[in-house]
Amino acid sequence: MPPEGGTPYPQFAEQRLKRASLIRVYLCSFVVLSLVVLSLSIPCSAAPSADSEPESLGVEFVGNPPEGQKEDLRRLLAIARRALGPLPAETGIGRPITVEWLPTMRAFQRCLRLPPEHTMAAAEPSRRRILINAEAFNAADVAERQRTITHEYTHLILEPYSLPLWLEEGLAMRLSGETEHESAWRLTIDNSFGSLQPLTDLTGGFPEEPSARDQAYREAYSATSFLLATEYPGGGAQGLIADLMDPTRGPSVAARLQDPYFTRLLEASWRRSLKSLWGWLGVATSGSVIWGVATVLFLLAYLKRRRERKRQEEEAFDPRRRPSRHHPPIERIDVEQEEE
Repeated sequence: MPPEGGTPYPQFAEQRLKRASLIRVYLCSFVVLSLVVLSLSIPCSAAPSADSEPESLGVEFVGNPPEGQKEDLRRLLAIARRALGPLPAETGIGRPITVEWLPTMRAFQRCLRLPPEHTMAAAEPSRRRILINAEAFNAADVAERQRTITHEYTHLILEPYSLPLWLEEGLAMRLSGETEHESAWRLTIDNSFGSLQPLTDLTGGFPEEPSARDQAYREAYSATSFLLATEYPGGGAQGLIADLMDPTRGPSVAARLQDPYFTRLLEASWRRSLKSLWGWLGVATSGSVIWGVATVLFLLAYLKRRRERKRQEEEAFDPRRRPSRHHPPIERIDVEQEEE
């Protein structure tokens, strides 16, 4: 038996320390990768802030929403107007907007000819009207309400310029701060397999099939971001809209954006950017890939720890591998010989 207070198998304690150190390394690596993902996932266009006082905007209500909701909608629309930046008064942007308050989802869907983008609101630019689904509006938080109202208000403002749908949707997502379709790594992979939809097919409408529709929104967001980065690096979406509404430059800018030849040239450059090193870097640093790598690392650590535990158990119960519990023999000294 080992001495009292001693460790019968000191190598086991050393192995436990090694395992604990390995787990700490994996956890620290996971935390660092997560921080990298958070730093790279900052949206390119922030949602409009509600901190400053919004400018007034004429709003007419239909459907008798509660007074509190009227004030909230006026505030949200004023912030949405400010998100577009300074615009000339002659564009008619200050004309009143009609907001129709529909109490239920069924009533909301009856007023629409097509499935809505959002279940909370839908724009009818030809009538300068925004339909509100009261059930979804009341259930949403302030940030979601602001994103949706800004998105639909952008459609109202851009409708007279007959932009391609992919560009109009991309601008609406950028100005409202929506980032759920900001998945460049997916587009890089889709582009590598040749499964992207041509932008010319997204000029007048988006597919109805859910996965193809989601991909169309991702393409719209990415292609619009590429256009703004190359031609409006300083002004962004606000700069493009200001050019569209400029009485002098507006007609030529709108005609250029509507030109299918311009769309094909833009798409070729955009697709090349997806194949670049930065595009694949986005794949490598995407949240899904990092979570996948982290999962693999944890599985490997678990399997290694399991094999190590099994080996220790075999050593503990195998007499041939078990360390000797007997003390080394004490050398006997002949007392008589010592005295001589």
